[in-house]
Amino acid sequence: WVTLLRDADTRATGGQPVLLGFEASSEHDGTLRIRRGEQGIEVWAEAFLGLVDPRGLRAVDLGCGGGTYSRELLRLGAAHVVGVDSSAPILDAARGDAPGRLDLVRADVGATGLPDGAADLVLCRAVVHHLADLDAFAREAHRLLVPGGRLVVQDRTPDDVDEPPGPDNLRGYL
Repeated sequence: WVTLLRDADTRATGGQPVLLGFEASSEHDGTLRIRRGEQGIEVWAEAFLGLVDPRGLRAVDLGCGGGTYSRELLRLGAAHVVGVDSSAPILDAARGDAPGRLDLVRADVGATGLPDGAADLVLCRAVVHHLADLDAFAREAHRLLVPGGRLVVQDRTPDDVDEPPGPDNLRGYL
């Protein structure tokens, strides 16, 4: 499931809301629940739009891979997206059909080299469970955001969000 964490749960992000997990339906308590098996990009987009309106925003997609969600942010109205990934072959393949408003950059998500305040929105989808240094990731995401910007973290394993918060669980960290 997906939870929009409240301000008290977002100390590492400068108080910005965080999306954690993923599955579906909008609940009145700020939780989205998506039924298993409906994990297509359309369902993701609907759930995402329930939390963040990317229209006109400058976005950074940390750990973008082939740019699927970077392109989706553009389709949803983002003004410009910078996709960041550490894999040169994946980025090279993605550049072949990248739209003009999508820049793809090879860098570590904990040290992108992008300018301070480069984004109104930072998305990090299905990446954080791979990271050894969550401190570097959180600092970099915060540095990239303008004041009042939004950090959306989505982890692809619903079981993770069922674990109790703690130093070894992302929910406890953020």
